[in-house]
Amino acid sequence: MITTLLRILGVGLGVFAMVFGEADDSPGLQGIGMILLAAVFFSLFKIVKRK
Repeated sequence: MITTLLRILGVGLGVFAMVFGEADDSPGLQGIGMILLAAVFFSLFKIVKRK
């Protein structure tokens, strides 16, 4: 339950960082958002693959 909530929060935070990094023209913030999104998606992929 809590891990699902944390993953949803991670995706939301990653999308937020990507959008506002683009608006602010900040490549660092975009990179952090992309890394966060990739980490969440890879953890979800690992769970789905295990089942």
